[in-house]
Amino acid sequence: MRLKKTLAMAMMLGSLLPAAHAEKVLHVAFNAPETGFDPAKVSDVYSAAVIEHIYDPLLTFDYLARPVKVIPNVITAMPTVSADGLTYTFHLKKGIYFAPDPAFKGKKRELTAADYVYSIKRLSDPTVASPLSDTFTSKLVGLEELVKKAGKGKLDYDTPIEGVKTLDRYTLQLKFKQPFPSLPYVLAGSWVEGQAREVMEAYGDNSNAHPVGTGPYMLKDWKPGNSMTLVRNPNFRQESFSYQADADAKDQKIARDMNGKRYPQIDRIEVAVIQEEQPTWLAFKSGGSARGGEVSGTRRKQS
Repeated sequence: MRLKKTLAMAMMLGSLLPAAHAEKVLHVAFNAPETGFDPAKVSDVYSAAVIEHIYDPLLTFDYLARPVKVIPNVITAMPTVSADGLTYTFHLKKGIYFAPDPAFKGKKRELTAADYVYSIKRLSDPTVASPLSDTFTSKLVGLEELVKKAGKGKLDYDTPIEGVKTLDRYTLQLKFKQPFPSLPYVLAGSWVEGQAREVMEAYGDNSNAHPVGTGPYMLKDWKPGNSMTLVRNPNFRQESFSYQADADAKDQKIARDMNGKRYPQIDRIEVAVIQEEQPTWLAFKSGGSARGGEVSGTRRKQS
């Protein structure tokens, strides 16, 4: 499901150019700066474009579906919903692992339902000051009371609440005060991602610079407002494209070309922030990337 995201970035912001040798590199130009890569702390589209390659939401979009359709991402099937529309139950796939990071102390860390409980609560933590704090605070049973108890201090993540909890290691349950029919689309966005509590606590206020997720890429380098480099996550699970195209000929071709292939197909993503059109066009024509508004690199041979 990541191909459409990558292609959308390439078509809107840059160009896809296979690098020399066997490595494939996507060169992308942002025409405005990113703000960081902590899903709870940012709301701009440029940061989101990077975040969605590093983290995993519970659901994702079927990018060839018309009209828009949401499908499972790290869950075994679409969530079960109670008859009154208030309770959603999600069953996570087993064997999904975070990218390696010193916060895990050399151990391989599996994604669990508790990571989504933590991530959802974190959006409402007063000390995080998330621009998305209204997403769940007044909607999930018990969350608003927990926030009020925290005041201006840190949210007590260890206090269980009925609105967001685990039923077992791989089962997440959300209970709402009123029906929330747009929930699947909210959960497929770039803000409710699986985050490891130990990582967030290890990096504290610098969490924007240290995103660690279970998605196909890791942040290798970041020069704020200038450039970003993403590389493959060595712990990424085995996933293959499986598109169900409609009658659109272009979508059918994408499905024929990609179905059955493993993703990610790209080895490295190089993002440059170029806020003027002319340097972006020159970077595209040269086949290189841009740094700080200057074009660098030479035209690469097709591998």
